[in-house]
Amino acid sequence: MKRLIIACLFTMLSSSLVAMDDPGLPDTVRVGTAQVYAGGKFLLPVDFFNDELLSAVELVFEFEPAVFSLDSISVVGGRLDYLPDSAFIRRDSGGLLNFWAYDPEGWIPTGNGLMCNLHFQVSPLAFPAHYEIDTARWFFSRTLFADSAATGAISPQFIKGIVNVIEAPPVADSVWVENAAATPGQSVAVDVYGYNEENLALVNLALAYSSDDLIYDTTIFSGTRGDLAQGEFVSVNSGLRQLLITLDYDEAEPLAPGTGPLATIVFQVSPTAGEQTVIVDSTRYLGSQPLQFQFTTELGGMAFTPYFSPGSVAISGTAGIDDDNDRGILPERYYLGQNAPNPFNPTTLISFDLPRRCEITLEVFNILGRQVAILAQGELPAGRHRIVFDGKDSGGEPLSSGIYFYRLKTDEYTQSRKMTLLK
Repeated sequence: MKRLIIACLFTMLSSSLVAMDDPGLPDTVRVGTAQVYAGGKFLLPVDFFNDELLSAVELVFEFEPAVFSLDSISVVGGRLDYLPDSAFIRRDSGGLLNFWAYDPEGWIPTGNGLMCNLHFQVSPLAFPAHYEIDTARWFFSRTLFADSAATGAISPQFIKGIVNVIEAPPVADSVWVENAAATPGQSVAVDVYGYNEENLALVNLALAYSSDDLIYDTTIFSGTRGDLAQGEFVSVNSGLRQLLITLDYDEAEPLAPGTGPLATIVFQVSPTAGEQTVIVDSTRYLGSQPLQFQFTTELGGMAFTPYFSPGSVAISGTAGIDDDNDRGILPERYYLGQNAPNPFNPTTLISFDLPRRCEITLEVFNILGRQVAILAQGELPAGRHRIVFDGKDSGGEPLSSGIYFYRLKTDEYTQSRKMTLLK
């Protein structure tokens, strides 16, 4: 198994300089996971936790240049509000990259969240495999000092991630629907993916679902390639169980070649639904609008039908949360992700990782600490799970705008995150 390696060093200011409580948890760096087609691009988040003021941070990356190439590193949206003047990024053609920043006054307060996003390109010739993202000693040692009172460099706990490279679609341009699982009376999120080799001006996703037990709720574009469109239009015909998602891109900023999710469709599952598998397939919406891609004017403006692979929603009484366990990637640590989109109105996705089967509770609190909703409760299998929060309390009433907190609890782990509902 090949490895993409990240080595990290933190330098702390002495605790005598900053009065604060130490929660007794080690500093941690956690690299995310991703699944990508050979020839595609992907974003890899790097999260970190520190329980003392940090004056310096160093990340050293090593990756196989025959498989991965690093496009960029971005700290936008993370905990690093600014980079000191001393910050630098170095790279070479052998797959090495070093990110380092230092401020003797201390510039990273205690906390937990995103450090940076790594934007990678995968070679079209990459062999399908799981690539571990791990830490290792560098071939040279490096020592960081904040100032004369600094305690020196420490190595944080490192939680590795995985990049799963899979074979590209059988034909050039493709659309496919990911499988999902749900229980009666709950929400389920269904991802629709797309792959294109040329610039596109328009994407039509004409879809049909095979059961009235799926009730269309909303479509989320945040964090998908559909979010790049100039116009996003959704038409729904519940009687025919059809929907049409149209993504209209600016000719000056078309949908560039690549692969990834185009939209996330949220359904409500009927409380009386029986155990079944609902197929999500392509169709001609209202008998006229097909599933279709359209080239930009520069490429001739031709419209054509891409290859399509249907997906399914498995409804049962035992699995109420979407999971990715069928993809063969199991996490090694508990983790609660940041909801997306955030802020949201009215629907958002919450993801979390379970390294083993266990009893969990996922609940929502208002800013006063009062519980307003329980999103999931009971035993779940190991894996990466997702649940849809519809912005309603336990009684089904819409919540007012404001800040809320969601918390995941198991017998071994508790983690909370903040989210904002805007109306």
